Amino acid sequence: MDILQLAFDRVLNRFPPSPILIYCTSIQNMAPERTKFCNLCKKDLKPCGWTTHRKACEKKAEKQQAEAGPSNSARHRSYTSVNDSERADEFMGNEIDDGMGYIDDHFADADVSERASTPGFRVDDIRCEYHPSSGIPPEVHAFEDFKWHPTPLASIPPNKHPWAPFKLRLEFELAELALEACLNNEQTDRLIRLCNRCTSRQEKFTFQTHKDIHDRWETASHRLTEFTQDMISVLYDGTIREFDLHYRNLWEWATDLLCDPQLFPHMVFDAQCFSKFDGKTFVTFVDEPYTAEAFWNVQSQLPEGTKPLAFILYADKTKLSLFGTTRGYPVVARLANLPTNIRNGQGMGGGYVVGWLPIVKDEKDHAGKPSWVNFKNAVWHEAFLKILSPLVSKSSTGQWFECLDSIQRWFFPSILILSADYEEQCVMSLTRGIKSLWPCPVCLVPHDNLLDALKTYPRQTSDQSQNILQVAWGKQTAEERDDTLKQYGLRDVQNTFWIVALTCVHYALSWDRLHFNGGLYRNHLWAELQRLITSLGRASVAQMDHNYEAFPWWRNLKHVSQVMSISFTDSSVYEDISKMVIYAAHTIVTEDECPIGYLLLRCIRLFLEVDLYAALEVHTADTIRAG
Repeated sequence: MDILQLAFDRVLNRFPPSPILIYCTSIQNMAPERTKFCNLCKKDLKPCGWTTHRKACEKKAEKQQAEAGPSNSARHRSYTSVNDSERADEFMGNEIDDGMGYIDDHFADADVSERASTPGFRVDDIRCEYHPSSGIPPEVHAFEDFKWHPTPLASIPPNKHPWAPFKLRLEFELAELALEACLNNEQTDRLIRLCNRCTSRQEKFTFQTHKDIHDRWETASHRLTEFTQDMISVLYDGTIREFDLHYRNLWEWATDLLCDPQLFPHMVFDAQCFSKFDGKTFVTFVDEPYTAEAFWNVQSQLPEGTKPLAFILYADKTKLSLFGTTRGYPVVARLANLPTNIRNGQGMGGGYVVGWLPIVKDEKDHAGKPSWVNFKNAVWHEAFLKILSPLVSKSSTGQWFECLDSIQRWFFPSILILSADYEEQCVMSLTRGIKSLWPCPVCLVPHDNLLDALKTYPRQTSDQSQNILQVAWGKQTAEERDDTLKQYGLRDVQNTFWIVALTCVHYALSWDRLHFNGGLYRNHLWAELQRLITSLGRASVAQMDHNYEAFPWWRNLKHVSQVMSISFTDSSVYEDISKMVIYAAHTIVTEDECPIGYLLLRCIRLFLEVDLYAALEVHTADTIRAG
């Protein structure tokens, strides 16, 4: 039986109550199928001779497809499908107002989409519905044929000199090595002298000093959007304070990606909805931003025929030196129209630093004052206004752009996802944090009800926050204005994201799993468990270290030694520690020996269940509901 299909079935089915069962389930004892079904000739065949038969059927299908002529629908995301016309007719015939007219329910609840048994489909069939404004009809693919095939751009000739403006490929590779190795000027000069001694006469090596490399890099840098240095001014306590800001033009950066012949075939400009047939109904699943509800909703607000250009922005302060004395505040951008393997990868199409925000140093005379906190938030939003300014007008009126396939598209940019930890989310949404009456930057949960997870509270909206701020500004005194905003947990600062159309900052805020493992688990659950085990004595500490060292050497799982002495490491290590903690500690922290520690282990187990659902790269309506 196909391992991939088994894994996919496991994701689409409901999860058992405990994730431990999921970790320990084995698929190695599955009995092999006695026959295999060929969806091309519709026959059940024995495994013996299956490969030869399959190749013959594929060649026959390709020949029939070539005789039928090329498809008249050009798409930027296409899948190999051998579904015949009869199956497509059955699919279209069974679609009776299947949800192209509704949006939220279409994604939010899989029960809405065809709960009755649907004839004409096979188990595990994949259905793809495009946004109505795209004009692309729905498609059904057999599970084994559901593959990624970006559309090639045959009209663009290959670049015979991709290393330009470097004169030779050899010189480019040398400059690349010097850059990756972080060589200083003396080391670069020495490397060039060595190359001059060793180079052959087949290629003429022209570099003489490090300045030649710098000149080439400077020339090459103009091919992509450059950084701009600017100054922002914010008023505080009667004086204007100025801060330096370095940023890239977001729109020009996006057009750089649209003009890249390696990336453009992978671009997806229309919202899609995928669902998998389980024998009775099509279960909706989400694996990319453009297959999720938010992307669909954005395109539904656009004029007919226009395309959304969705941005993902990440901002967080970080240390730039090992000693922590130098800090930076980078803003990283990604394009949600690209698939995950490119968007979250390295190189072209991956995350780009598009800005360096100023860091306001605390002053002893003002630190802790509400006015000083508002000032720091105002500096952040004034700097972000510069970064977002190229998208403001285009988000309302759109922008025409001719893509590499010579098609003029009308793009509307929007901020789809804002990725940050809780501290940065409070800055982005301008909420007052954990001690306020409404501490959540996403929903309106009262401070006193944070521990009650059984109730559902309404979402915050940008329109609501703007209205509250306008009412507060109508008050006569600063004290009355602050009291009004305090009742709603908001700050007296204009939010930059309000001026970007199709963007609600409270809806765009995204939960960050990196800080979930590095913050909640490391700083709270794990630190508390370490303290409790230490209080049980040296024997318990030694036993905990031994249990971790004796853990099986599983692939992609860090084998931690002396785990009880770990106090600082990266989040991926803490994630691996959390996966083993229940097995290593359940015989040490028992209910009789340490009742409080036993309750903590139960709490960690619940944490692991939440993290298990959050780690899924493919979600269904059922897994979202269960999570």
